[in-house]
Amino acid sequence: MEIELPQEVRCRVTCEGNPVRGVALMAKLGTTRKNSYSFFIGPTAGDGCASLLRDKILSDANAMLERALPDYHRIESVFSGRMSVHVMTVTELKRALEAYQSYKNSYPFPEGYTQMLRESMAVVKSLGYERLLVEATVVPDSIQLGTQRIRRNRG
Repeated sequence: MEIELPQEVRCRVTCEGNPVRGVALMAKLGTTRKNSYSFFIGPTAGDGCASLLRDKILSDANAMLERALPDYHRIESVFSGRMSVHVMTVTELKRALEAYQSYKNSYPFPEGYTQMLRESMAVVKSLGYERLLVEATVVPDSIQLGTQRIRRNRG
């Protein structure tokens, strides 16, 4: 039985109650077979918010599947119903910059990707990763979502 993918994942990042602009987030969607999928979210806007929509999940998952066929199955058929969202660490941001250099000619990175990663790294370094709080809402709410703080959308 296939489990429905999220229609939308809404995230808000704060530091001591204040919204944080310019932060990159990572969503990991669990699978029942092979590798899980990771998706970039962001950067956060001035209100600390960023979203990941189902269409973006599908297009990015298809791009990953095309480039690494043995490592993945179609996300629609293997999504486990579990996912997590977190602020990207400095180490993850550095790895993303390295991956960009390796795959920029074969993967459809969004415009301004490297600048956004560098800006997010500066924000995370200046505020401190441990002080950043992620609140996330997922639709539908049947998906098991792990974050530093969880909110469910009931409507």
